Amino acid sequence: MRKIILLLGLGLFTALGAFAQKADSTALKNAPEIVFDKTVYNFPTVTKGGNGTCEFTFTNKGKTPLIISNVDKQCGCTTPEWSKEPVLPGKKGFVKATFNTQLVGTYTKQVYVHSNAKTQLVTLTFNITVVEPKPAETTK
Repeated sequence: MRKIILLLGLGLFTALGAFAQKADSTALKNAPEIVFDKTVYNFPTVTKGGNGTCEFTFTNKGKTPLIISNVDKQCGCTTPEWSKEPVLPGKKGFVKATFNTQLVGTYTKQVYVHSNAKTQLVTLTFNITVVEPKPAETTK
């Protein structure tokens, strides 16, 4: 009797595992897919206090709505914004990163996009050089 119960339990466990794996496979197959136009943005040289905002656009190439749950920044010098509403299949969304251009120097910074897509974490990178403004020329 113990052998029968053990065999039934083992069979049930195996069947449930196969069902769960098939359910996971189906969910992954239908999951949203976040595809960015580009993942690296190279700013032209920016003058101190100038525009330090770049925008990354993406398309949901999956079969269900894509939801960005959060965008983490590498440091306090960057402020992210992103599409807050679900992005339907075939539609576009955005992630913006604004760098504090009061900081003179050359920087490489990242923002980290968390979503319900097949690729749940995407890293976006921008490169920026901020320079002091040139002194105004004097006239004689």
